[in-house]
Amino acid sequence: MNLRLRAILISSAGLSLRPHTRSALSSLQTITALLLSRAHSLSFSEFARMVCALQTLCKVALFEVTINGSRSYNLKNVRFARALHIKELYVQYCAFGDRHPFWNLLTAPSLSKSLESI
Repeated sequence: MNLRLRAILISSAGLSLRPHTRSALSSLQTITALLLSRAHSLSFSEFARMVCALQTLCKVALFEVTINGSRSYNLKNVRFARALHIKELYVQYCAFGDRHPFWNLLTAPSLSKSLESI
């Protein structure tokens, strides 16, 4: 039987990933869904790099996700963000308002063409 990993659930954990771990994630070509529940990232950069490392993502669901600090940046001209082509983004119980760094994830260059629902 040929089983293929389709989804990753990260719950009650930190999202600090070393470069070799992000590289390993990028090799998982069958992952189409990422669910982060009660997860915490030390920075917007760490958060964005982790999400963008999974290049075949179609769905991202965020439940009670926090990101330290308010420093973030636009991903329009960021090389690692070019591969992000998600179609569905779910956000629930993430208390970060309209100025939170998370929203800059939506500036990834290909999302304007791929994103179908938030």
